Amino acid sequence: MGVLTITAFAVPAASASSDQKGVKLSSNPLGVNVAPWQTANLSTSARQRMEGYLKQLGPAIAVRYGGGVFADADNQMIGRNTNVVSQGGEQTSDFWGYDSDPDALTFSRYVPEARDVHANVMVTINYGTGTPALAGGWLAKIHADHDPVTAVEIGNEPYGCSSPDKEITVGPVWDTSYEPNVPSRCPYQQYGGGSPGLRQFARSYIAHAPAFIRAVHKADPDVKIVLPYAISPPGDGGHVWNHAVMAALQGYQGINVLWYPSHSWDNPSSQTALSWLTQIPARAADIKADLREYAPKAFWMIGENNIANHPTWAVCTPMSAVFAAGSALSWLAEGARNVNWWGESDGNNSYGHCRNRDFSMFDLTGYPLPPYPGFLLASKLAQPHAFLSIIDTGNSHVLAFHATLTDGRQADAFINISAGQSERVTGPDIGGGTLTQLQYRSTHAEIVQSQVRAWKLKNIELPKDSVTVFMN
Repeated sequence: MGVLTITAFAVPAASASSDQKGVKLSSNPLGVNVAPWQTANLSTSARQRMEGYLKQLGPAIAVRYGGGVFADADNQMIGRNTNVVSQGGEQTSDFWGYDSDPDALTFSRYVPEARDVHANVMVTINYGTGTPALAGGWLAKIHADHDPVTAVEIGNEPYGCSSPDKEITVGPVWDTSYEPNVPSRCPYQQYGGGSPGLRQFARSYIAHAPAFIRAVHKADPDVKIVLPYAISPPGDGGHVWNHAVMAALQGYQGINVLWYPSHSWDNPSSQTALSWLTQIPARAADIKADLREYAPKAFWMIGENNIANHPTWAVCTPMSAVFAAGSALSWLAEGARNVNWWGESDGNNSYGHCRNRDFSMFDLTGYPLPPYPGFLLASKLAQPHAFLSIIDTGNSHVLAFHATLTDGRQADAFINISAGQSERVTGPDIGGGTLTQLQYRSTHAEIVQSQVRAWKLKNIELPKDSVTVFMN
């Protein structure tokens, strides 16, 4: 695949008025995951290049540092890890801390970059193999250094059979044989299934997480505590974790949702991947129902967002830009505080050529991969404190959104999720005169800007697999 051409058009923001319809967005609606294992051979110029692109997403971005299974095998105080988790193989005894390697990107090394892009950072502490003392010590250091951290996630994700979780080997569960990614040593096997096994992970987390919460609050009373949440489509046992943990624990202000519609290495067709965007309203409704029952004042966020939780060829296709824009705007319009793409860079590709399986926003050399232009287009609506709403076009193949920015300007986005045909809809209703149009389509993988007259847009044609944004 050739180099992806990116052209940026910044949209400023000011202060919001409260009489507009829609969901009021947070100060940093869009962001990325930055991992300690992020490839060590990312050069200074590559990191600077990524920073430049990230700044184009808005005045401030959301960053989740330390996400992924790595976070539960990392001594963040000294920047060393014991992560020998393979992608499906068995563990070695080193996993529990008998050997370690330096992090490729320690938090202290990352902080200047976070400041440069005006990031609002949530850090993921090591619950799985760490201690409350380690969590408290790290947060105390972060607080003393005035680093831009506003939230702390207690562990990476709902714990399961691939998770570093030393806590489950002690009371009250006492599963002393537990070893990640070894099915015979997983509670799922020992307790007769996924839901009973997950209940044991939740039981252990409920017993041990409060000490981590207390340690974090003692180190920094102002930081927000976020719990991992298991998104639970039909047939999934995630609700077992959510209902137990959310009901039992106190002192948290948010939940973190990880959304991967596919858990396969297989490459989905464009039509299949885009169809997954239609699941978002139902999944969001379930999340909001849990919050109403267990934590009515808590916020929720999409801490990881991608087509699949494995590198795929799909992320290397222009379709993933459409998926990225559609997923970001869909989740935000449903009320998510922010949507973070997984991940920033994993070094699978270089110089804008996406030749290997990937799931990143940028490559090894800091050039954008297809998800980036999707987020860039979404950012024209997803500005700090904007009001974002869903437009009902009457066409199930088109996702549409309206935003009123804080300076009073308006923008509409129309996303054709049909990979096979163009679609027609009623045009934008954001005032007369001349509008700016930005369009990205799978058959022409770059953002094209043009000026259009509003009166000509009563009925518009949207190319297949495309994103079209209008701004006044």
